[in-house]
Amino acid sequence: QGGFEKVKQYLVDVIGYKSEEIALVKGGMSPSRKESAKVRFLSGEAKILIGSKAIEVGVDLQDNGAILYNCFFDWNPTNATQVAGRIHRQGNRFNNVRIVYPLLENSADSIIFQYLYEKTMRLKEIWDVEGVKSQLDLRDFDPNKLKLELITDPMKRASMEIIIAKDKIEEE
Repeated sequence: QGGFEKVKQYLVDVIGYKSEEIALVKGGMSPSRKESAKVRFLSGEAKILIGSKAIEVGVDLQDNGAILYNCFFDWNPTNATQVAGRIHRQGNRFNNVRIVYPLLENSADSIIFQYLYEKTMRLKEIWDVEGVKSQLDLRDFDPNKLKLELITDPMKRASMEIIIAKDKIEEE
């Protein structure tokens, strides 16, 4: 059983969804099966759509999309924006949508997000021209804070705090 099927089974067995309320879109599916899953989700027949990169481009889910959990971290920050665009767009019946990036404690996730933050900042500098600001909003994103929150070992966390403080002093 693949990862998507295990998540679906968890949602059925533990959370209490009915199997038909969950649609899957993944690589290797025929275009007609992908379209069928999309239509089931947009109509409300399926309350949850679990998708791979197969939904990254050309799949509009905004009619019924309220929350997107992005578990596929890409090194290119514009790809994350592309995925978020599946539900965060004009025409969505919801005034607000949530984009969630589940992270694991004591994993490489914080390092990946640090690289994404740095790349995003470089892209933002390129896209921001005098009088015009890009759509990349990084006000609420602090990679150093994120790194610390994901480290549960007190010794490793203290070492990281020292490194961050030292970098800040050197920068000043």
